[in-house]
Amino acid sequence: NVDETASALESNYAAAKAGVVAINVKAFEALRDNVEANFDFVKSAITVKNVTDYVTLQSEFARKRLEAMADQTQQLSALARKLATETAEPIKEQVAKSFKIAV
Repeated sequence: NVDETASALESNYAAAKAGVVAINVKAFEALRDNVEANFDFVKSAITVKNVTDYVTLQSEFARKRLEAMADQTQQLSALARKLATETAEPIKEQVAKSFKIAV
């Protein structure tokens, strides 16, 4: 049915739009967190007294940023998988339904 197909496409579009917005929000949060961490590092680096303290500070900063990056990547991947599932499933169901009706 054309009306059902159009409804499925509208629903799919709404889900896709919401998913993209969620991904963009999460990406901007990650960007903000990374910028803040870099500024905090620079402020801390200015106050170090010797090379040993700087190396320790740099190592800790790098470790924390790698952990944060892994977490951010995981969160973005989860949102992308959710988006793919939520947008593909309604179309898949409608196509299957349409072919059953046509046969």
